[in-house]
Amino acid sequence: EVEQAPPSVSGSLRLRTAVAPGEAGSDAPAVLRAVEGDFLHLSPSAADALGLPRFDAAFDRGALVAVLPEDREAYVATLAGLMAPEGRVLLVTVEHDGFAGPPYEVREAE
Repeated sequence: EVEQAPPSVSGSLRLRTAVAPGEAGSDAPAVLRAVEGDFLHLSPSAADALGLPRFDAAFDRGALVAVLPEDREAYVATLAGLMAPEGRVLLVTVEHDGFAGPPYEVREAE
């Protein structure tokens, strides 16, 4: 079962919700929510309008390295605005030589 919220948060963000079977041994279904749209438009107020909580944890395995290097500060600010005060981010990046990307490299110094 898939439901869709009204598409008008910051003009381009939509919340998609799906209900799936829950964990083994549980009768409670799992509610999966995904935001569709430009991540850099997902401000704290837009997240509030979509009913999203602040996140205790985030796993970035491929997002930062796909963002243009000149947009990285905006990406970090957006992610930080969605995190709970003590939230943690597990970040997986690449460091390479030889091509301009994507994926764009993120050097250890960064």
